[in-house]
Amino acid sequence: MRKNGVLYGVHQKRVEKISAAQISVKNPCLPGTKRMSLTFVDFDGTLLDGCSSEKLFFRWLLRRRMMGSRQVLAFSLFPLRWGVCYGWDVWKKNKAYLCGLSVGAVEKAAALFVDECLVARLYQPMVKRLCEHAAAGDVTVLLTGTLDCIAKVVAPRLHIERVCATACHTEDGRFTARPPRRHPYGVTKCLLAEHLCGEMGDRLGDCVAYGDSSSDIPLLEAVSRAVAVQPKPGLRRVAEARGWEVL
Repeated sequence: MRKNGVLYGVHQKRVEKISAAQISVKNPCLPGTKRMSLTFVDFDGTLLDGCSSEKLFFRWLLRRRMMGSRQVLAFSLFPLRWGVCYGWDVWKKNKAYLCGLSVGAVEKAAALFVDECLVARLYQPMVKRLCEHAAAGDVTVLLTGTLDCIAKVVAPRLHIERVCATACHTEDGRFTARPPRRHPYGVTKCLLAEHLCGEMGDRLGDCVAYGDSSSDIPLLEAVSRAVAVQPKPGLRRVAEARGWEVL
């Protein structure tokens, strides 16, 4: 919903404010230039084949001993504190395992993690599709609930020009146990896409979107071309009923 020019995403019992400061993509079309297709791409399950980048990162940090008892305790307590606000979505919001860690150290770790654990797991048909979008001159946005420190490493390697991913809450250069400042998920992902289109002089109804789960349905319903990538059962049923492409 929109109020006083600001978008709000509804997360069950909690209403999340989406301000212009949360949107880092600005690429307005210049007068007289050719308008290319704006394409929104999910990461986990769409670009990344059959796994959660965050679960892998969690385990990777544990193995590297970057996480300790403080981080594990904060992660365990997060659902108790925020469960009433977010309902079942509280597990998607829980980034408290980064609590107290240096932002710079996590960003460096994320770059190593992508090389070691994610590159080999990319879904090749989707990688090929991104190359086709790039060859056509389309502008691609990685719009994902994965951590932005991971998404920003992946994006330039896959011809993706823009990133709108989960931005965790930080203070004095360190992560806190609070919910993320920006979390593209469900209805909020669709609202962020709409806002991005406004910043870039485009219409969401003219765009392309790729997703893999039922949480992507609000965005897929709003675009002109929806593509279900290795869809989970809920999305597969909707995609088949509406004649969406399945990749």
